[in-house]
Amino acid sequence: MDNLGRFNILIGPNNSGKSTVLRFLQVVASLVGKRNELPLTIPWDQADRSWWWQGAVDNPIQSELVFAAPAPAHEIDSNAPGQFEHDGQWRVTITITGHPPKDCTVMVAPNVFLNGEWHPIVRNAIAGSSEIENLNRTGEYISSSSTDACPYRAGAATILGQWARGTRFYDPIRAVDRDAGRRCLVDGSELLKRIREQQLDQKQAFIFEKFRGRLIKELNALLIEPSSANPIESFEIKGEEREERKERLDLYIKRRADEAPIGLQYMGTGIAELTIFLADLLQNEDTKQYFMEEPECHLHPGLLGRLMVRLRELSSAQFFITTHSNAILDSTTERDSIYRFSMSPTTGTSVQRCSDVIERSGILDALGVSGSTLLQTNCVLWVEGPSDRIYLKLWLRHHRADHLPVLIEGSDFFFVYYGGKVLSHFAFAESGQDELVELIRICRYSAVVMDSDIDPSDQEEEVRQTKARIRDEALSDPNHRVAVFSMGREIENDVDPQIFCKAIAKLLGIKEERLSGLKLSGTSRYPEEVVKHLNLDAKAAKRVTRKLKDKVTLAEIVAGEWTKEAVVPSYVDELVKMVERSRLV
Repeated sequence: MDNLGRFNILIGPNNSGKSTVLRFLQVVASLVGKRNELPLTIPWDQADRSWWWQGAVDNPIQSELVFAAPAPAHEIDSNAPGQFEHDGQWRVTITITGHPPKDCTVMVAPNVFLNGEWHPIVRNAIAGSSEIENLNRTGEYISSSSTDACPYRAGAATILGQWARGTRFYDPIRAVDRDAGRRCLVDGSELLKRIREQQLDQKQAFIFEKFRGRLIKELNALLIEPSSANPIESFEIKGEEREERKERLDLYIKRRADEAPIGLQYMGTGIAELTIFLADLLQNEDTKQYFMEEPECHLHPGLLGRLMVRLRELSSAQFFITTHSNAILDSTTERDSIYRFSMSPTTGTSVQRCSDVIERSGILDALGVSGSTLLQTNCVLWVEGPSDRIYLKLWLRHHRADHLPVLIEGSDFFFVYYGGKVLSHFAFAESGQDELVELIRICRYSAVVMDSDIDPSDQEEEVRQTKARIRDEALSDPNHRVAVFSMGREIENDVDPQIFCKAIAKLLGIKEERLSGLKLSGTSRYPEEVVKHLNLDAKAAKRVTRKLKDKVTLAEIVAGEWTKEAVVPSYVDELVKMVERSRLV
């Protein structure tokens, strides 16, 4: 994972590795925060086999963290030539090595830049072994038993300790009466005790009242509708005695219209979790990095969106968030980074940074968020005008006549008209000229159906520049976009010939026999070819041409004359496949 942003969203299906990334960092930060040893050695029964991919404890876990400078404040031996910072960054190498059934070595080693390279201050003498080598003053690694001690240890321990204290890890389920256990995640279990100590300590009265005022303000801004007349006025921590004489604490919220305060544990789960998170955030404003697991748990999507916006103003820290929520995806900005996680049974987790509309569309596909999920259409079919819609709707229906489920207009697909030269103002890609309307931002699954406007028999004639551009832009993302050309000069040329002749005869009020042998070659537009076939004089030709240009009426007659035996153009299959893909099921 590189090119990290202010907010870093880890998104993907269950069991794809998102939580593993956060759990790995949490375990390391927890161990570093508790001990001051390099390396850390813990009994094997305290190690967790789930740290290793598929429990393969024979393979060391290795990782490298790269941070932006400056490194946390530290001291370094004046005789040591290496530095913990270089070129605007500092680094930490992490290696976890299992030695069952004895112990587990957790090597969290800051790097120093020395002799033009980064070097971890300690390392395993041999891969997978428990023997350690230290980096000495000359840039060589020596046995840990040597008298030439590593001059960087003290500074490294200070750096790691400050980094660990500057991180906060949030469990997906937070409750004031729940114990986080040895995972040491922030879940509310210790929060009320800390707040109550402030509440009861007269020396911290000013700090507590400032905190209480800020928390009430934030909760009201996020939870209370603008028209509501029942905002939160106050809160306090209260406790009651249990039989075992252990005090059970709760946060009681008092709203303006309530007769009595309401305990947090008796309020909605989402409100309780939001209160816990905001309270903890306001209590730890020196935190540099927040790691949050699935903040969408129990939160209304609208509330979640407001929270994400507010976090940018409440804290200058960096956030890492695992999620399955498209609401969080929608709240990101260009300064944030989105990472799509996927899992293969053979190769494990893979991570892709998604930086454009096409890649983010793939995330929505993986989440199963279709347009109809939002009560909108799944796929937009762009056509030139209403007659094209009539033909395509007819063909889509008959193409699916023997298939289930049927495609539903308004849910599975929707027609939008681009009308002649208006197409030149549309773009079918994410980037283009500023004046171009980006069709894929209107609906991520889109198809454009265009008349080829060329004589099929002329091998050298090409489609116009605008239509060629639309075609090429669609080819860059064939999963979400398709550009279709009529097989003949116009879409009317693609109508089943027998049905077309019947419709023309009915439109013109003539006998069908007069159109016997009519074949639209595409050398000119269909009204001209029909008039030529009928061999009309100038006056009659003008009247007939006017009728033939009524494309909508002609299309409606075609729809009425259509039979099961009539031939549907082959490109309709491309449109059907696009609509089916957009269903995401």
